[in-house]
Amino acid sequence: MNTCKLTASNSRALLARKYGRSRATRSAYTTVRAAFDTASARHVSTATPTKLDKIIRDSIKATGPMSVSTYMQLCLAHPTEGYYMSPSNAVFGKQGDFITSPEISQVFGELIAIWHLARWYAAGRPRRVRVVELGPGRGTLIADAFRTWSQFSDSFAATCELHLIETSGPMRALQHETLQKYGFFKGTEDGSQERFYWRDSLEDMLANSKVDEGTYTIVIAHEFFDALPVHVVEKHKTSWHEIQITSEPNPAVPIVIRDLETSPSPPFRFVRTPEPTPLAILLGSMSPRYNKLAEGSRLEVSPVAFKAARQIAELVSHPKSSGGSALIIDYGQESHSGNSLRAFKKHKIVNIFETPGKCDLTTNVDFAALKEALGDSVTPYGPITQHDFLNNMSIKPRVEMLMQAAARSGSNKSEIARAAARLVDLTGMGSQYKFLGIVGTGVRTTGETDIWPFVRD
Repeated sequence: MNTCKLTASNSRALLARKYGRSRATRSAYTTVRAAFDTASARHVSTATPTKLDKIIRDSIKATGPMSVSTYMQLCLAHPTEGYYMSPSNAVFGKQGDFITSPEISQVFGELIAIWHLARWYAAGRPRRVRVVELGPGRGTLIADAFRTWSQFSDSFAATCELHLIETSGPMRALQHETLQKYGFFKGTEDGSQERFYWRDSLEDMLANSKVDEGTYTIVIAHEFFDALPVHVVEKHKTSWHEIQITSEPNPAVPIVIRDLETSPSPPFRFVRTPEPTPLAILLGSMSPRYNKLAEGSRLEVSPVAFKAARQIAELVSHPKSSGGSALIIDYGQESHSGNSLRAFKKHKIVNIFETPGKCDLTTNVDFAALKEALGDSVTPYGPITQHDFLNNMSIKPRVEMLMQAAARSGSNKSEIARAAARLVDLTGMGSQYKFLGIVGTGVRTTGETDIWPFVRD
């Protein structure tokens, strides 16, 4: 029996039970992750190899070790075998691999909608509104937002132009189903909606959406950045080396003669490039925060996230528009991570190499890096915890109203209260998720320095 493997497995199970089943990073898990590296390196999967497993092995065999970024891209977005691209993966809810805040309580999407509505009013109620959501999931959040906007301001909802940034066909089908259920396509013969668009990328959206002085842009990115691919680099001696993935046998492990017909393929493992690479050096210099890191430090750096953050800034601060507002909601912290990459399957943390394409991969979001990427054209606020954002946006009075309505209709009041409490629980989602507010040109009133609920002490 492999004692090290058993210890890692038990520890993961204990952490999953203690910290719940959302994808939010658990600080205790991050602390012990380093202790699992050795166990993961020696792990030999007993699961049936996936189709993507072979694709990755063939690529490594042909071109050598693969970057962590490429591995994540293949696992999540391979055209046919990627986690989010295959209709065979349930993804969300009890039957899937994780659950998100909008699925827990409608109040989550409602309060996000109210924050953006307040920013629109502060901008002078521009006549045209573009709403952009990155990675809309099942579509629940945007459905709750539009329901809220229609109740507060008919003129706002009537002028909205919705752009969902989504590359996955199965995800688009889920989103259409959710929005249709909420009456979003009511009155249309073919199930379509004028001023409603799916876009493959922000570039696609920017190229096909006109802007004028009466345009106000709203951006929502909930659990979007955590799934973007990262490169992993390590400081060795005086420079940066990239951490890559290989399937070649580990020369440090004794070779055991086996029957080649029944022996499993060598396990995937991490390797460090023998010499500094131009890419690793570039990534290690992306922020002045990295300059003083000690030898042996690892960084998870995402050029894709940097580009997406910069594009969000461009959307809400277009010089010919009335500005805009954005909310980035994700788990992470205002500092870098080096060992946060993990996989989720059936609400449990699993080995990232176990079943490529059949489990979700995710990393901590470095909010400091996102703020650096935004540039000077916008003003960032926060990040603050989900607990602080929702409480300061008056989640309690809204939940009380829902419970009163439930009492009149005979619905389950206690379930409403439990769901809301889970969102703000400081031992779980309430502290692990962060809200970063972004405000673009033309939105702030003269002399405005703080924007609720992002207030400075």
